[in-house]
Order: sequence, then C-alpha cells, then structure tokens
Amino acid sequence: MDRRINIRAGNRITIDGVDYILENMVPSQTPGGADELQLKDFRTHRIRLMGQEDFDRLYAASKITVWDPKAGRAAALDVPPCDNGDDCGTCKPCTAAARQRALQQLMIAFDDAREARGISKTDIALQAFLDQQSCRWPADVGPIPKAAVFRRLLRECGVPGDRRVRDLRPVVSKSRSKKPRMHQLVENALWNLADEKFWSNRKFTYDDLHADLVTEIAATNAERTTKGLPLLKAPSETTVWRMVTRHCDFDHLRKRLGARVAGRMFKPLKGRLTASRILETAIMDHTWFDCHVIDDEHLVPVGRP
Repeated sequence: MDRRINIRAGNRITIDGVDYILENMVPSQTPGGADELQLKDFRTHRIRLMGQEDFDRLYAASKITVWDPKAGRAAALDVPPCDNGDDCGTCKPCTAAARQRALQQLMIAFDDAREARGISKTDIALQAFLDQQSCRWPADVGPIPKAAVFRRLLRECGVPGDRRVRDLRPVVSKSRSKKPRMHQLVENALWNLADEKFWSNRKFTYDDLHADLVTEIAATNAERTTKGLPLLKAPSETTVWRMVTRHCDFDHLRKRLGARVAGRMFKPLKGRLTASRILETAIMDHTWFDCHVIDDEHLVPVGRP
C-alpha cells in the first residue's frame, strides 16, 4: 500500500459513497501473499475485505475518502461545474475551479522543491518560492496567495504527496461571530415568560411557553406596525426548547423539579469507590488493546478487544 496514506484501525473511510470502519489488517495465509484490509459497513455492519491493489487503484481514482477524526470528511468542490464546456473561463464556478487547480499545482511544486532542496516554511522562504512561481501562475484566477495563506494551505489541505483539489475547501474561522437565532427583544420576552411561568410550574410545557411567546410577539408586532418598524420573527418550537435547555442550571431546575432532582443532576458525588472483594468494582473505558482476537478454527482476526 502507498506509504503516504496515513490510516489506522478505527478510521472512517468512504468508498464509492458507502461509509466503512477500518477494523484491522488481515494477514495473508500464504507466504509472500498480499495482506487485506478488513472493513465494516457503518450502516449494515457487514464485513468487506479489500486488497492493497484495489485500495490503491480506487484511492488514485478519488473514489476513496479517508476521514479526518478531528476535521470530519473533506468536502467536495463548493461550486458546481460549468455547463458551457471547457471554453468557458469567465463565470465564477469555472474561475473558482481553475484557482483550486492552480493552488493544487503550486502545493505539489512546493512539496517537490522541499524534498529536493529542503525549503523551510518561514515567511522569507515561502515568499521567495512564491515570487519564483509567480511567472507560472495563471493570470485569470486571481492573485497568487501570500506566504501566511500558503502556509495555512500546506498545513490544512492534504499532506505531502497527496494534494487533491477537493481538499482545497474554504477554512472558516471558529472565532467568527454568528448571526443570532432570534431578535434581542424576542429573547428578552422568552426569558421573562420562563421566569414567570415555566420554571415555577412543572405542568407548563415547552409548547405552552412557545404559544405564549408567539402571542406576545404578535402583540408587539401590532405596535411596531403603527410606528413603521420592521416586524419581529417568532422562533420555532425547536429553537425555544434549545434555548431553555441550554440555560438550565441548578437554581432553575430546583424551582421546576425540586432540590432532590436538581442536586442529583448538578451536584458532584462525594467520597470514592471502595472494593472489599475481587471484581466488586469495575472501571471501563473505550480504549482498544494493542492485540487482535484470532478465530481458533479459521485463524482469521475477528477484531480488537
């Protein structure tokens, strides 16, 4: 198998649109034979064996997607292909696709130069490389990236030897502010109703809270219409449930369900676990052992405990 593919047992792999879990490597029963990958269907839990040649062939044809456990599955192109053919180069989808292909070739050229001459990833070295490659950069795909942007692309879009176009997805900053789900006046009305009716009465359900909120918003919109102000949008039942559940703390739950239930959910347990005899206390986690269970009859690995 290609050594540049970094996968291990437990990784999630998509083959032709079907999700699998890589369980282990099945060793060959014949001396010198090729080993096989044991894959389990994520939906049906069926076992599939795949040889190294088939895996490399499908991976080279971009029919296999290896999921990153931290970042999730790599997204495909964000823009659809153009229907005007290869002659079109002015529309936004074609320009975006051409820029992604140019970035792919630029990263491949850097990987080759780094392997041959040992180029570092400092700002000075990267900017010198980009200035050298600027003469080959297409003129109709926008400016060539700066050193800091190019370093981020090298870090987040593939690995050396495996730079594919679909990995060049836009990276959205996690610190970017999000648009609030509801207007501030609607949120204030929700918390006022929750303090007056919801937390103090366990028979007052989420549906009742949502109905009262919609009624109050309708009355507020009637006043705003006379003043020429924009109307407020009422949130859905799911949004109301999510907002109230997210802000459920010890004091609110004590008012609604009692101190015993609130203490059981929020107060930590005191003391420690003690064992007076063997196997009285068991502590379990989901860490896999570095061993494989072998079937006694067929001598085939059946999984990792």
